[in-house]
Amino acid sequence: MTDTILLRDVIEADLPVFFRYECEPEAAQMAAFTPKDPTDHEAFTAHWRKVLAAPGVIVRTIVRGEEVLGSVLSYEESGKPEVTYWIGSDHWGQGVATEALRQFLATVDTRRPMRARAAKDNVASIRVLEKCGFRVIEEARGFANARGEEIDELVLELSCEALPDPLEARPGVARERSAEYYDEQAVATAWFGSEVVFGLMYRAVEPGESLLDLGVGTGLSSALFAEAGLRVTGMDLDEEMLRGVRGKGLAERLVQHDLSVVPYPFEDGSFDHAICVGVLQFLESPADVFNEAGRVLRDGGTFAFTVIDRGSGEPSEITVGREHTADDREVTMYRHTASDVLTPLEASGFQLEAELGFTAYMDAERKRPLALTAFVARRHTRGE
Repeated sequence: MTDTILLRDVIEADLPVFFRYECEPEAAQMAAFTPKDPTDHEAFTAHWRKVLAAPGVIVRTIVRGEEVLGSVLSYEESGKPEVTYWIGSDHWGQGVATEALRQFLATVDTRRPMRARAAKDNVASIRVLEKCGFRVIEEARGFANARGEEIDELVLELSCEALPDPLEARPGVARERSAEYYDEQAVATAWFGSEVVFGLMYRAVEPGESLLDLGVGTGLSSALFAEAGLRVTGMDLDEEMLRGVRGKGLAERLVQHDLSVVPYPFEDGSFDHAICVGVLQFLESPADVFNEAGRVLRDGGTFAFTVIDRGSGEPSEITVGREHTADDREVTMYRHTASDVLTPLEASGFQLEAELGFTAYMDAERKRPLALTAFVARRHTRGE
């Protein structure tokens, strides 16, 4: 089954799923502004018949493969378009709402300005809206049926200047998953490479020093160094990832560049430290990365990175099935032996300082473990 999130027209078979989702107590409590009795099936059916027949309402079902995840719709309130959505609680925390809303706003209802509403304490929904470009324009109060009282409500607006990138809503492109999705996958697959690398390096770094993150991704590995006071520069080819890092505010500078294209756009000896975490498994050889890290680091600077271990008799290549990738394509990853790592590392002017093995998983169910190693090396003084 594909992991791609798509929008399609509502069909009759979707309505029982919508009803089940709207009856979830936790979801109703969070949304707050619900029907008086969400469990009243007759009232629910009448409401949806009216919605589907209304000429001013645009509604889509959110699906992943054949699975219905929720709905998103727009309507007019006092002559102005507003958007709302509902996601089944089983699918929370997977980037579904953000991705679906971006697609809807980019390809289905492109009217601007577009408004949306959320209970003031519904932090998750407010965050989704803000990621899609909405900004709070006013506060209001209203009676919330799910809570039996008046509560504060935020009104948000997506202006004409804040259009979502239509490429983010196109299935099959490498950027179709948001940065949030990758962060969530790191948690689901028990990825602690960032913490391992920071733990191995923290005695060697000082606040105010510079750090280059090669293949910065969403900034997971840079975050701890930024919190420790280092000045982070991130390099990545994917603009969606760079946008995610930019939104976190943890990098001083971001550069869009392909890791496999050398030389990198930095001066010799211009960084105190460098990291490359969760990246080298996508390269058959790490030699070019090591060479460039050795070039851009100052003498005595530290370089940390992770690789997937290759044991005796194991093939170098790992084929990752579509069910475990972000854009419904098979991906080839590479294991590396100790000699695959240490020979080019030493040739690039580094001396190994420390290494530590750890385990991560290829799947959220944590049934397919991967053995990895984090390495830390120090740049020799040039000319020695």
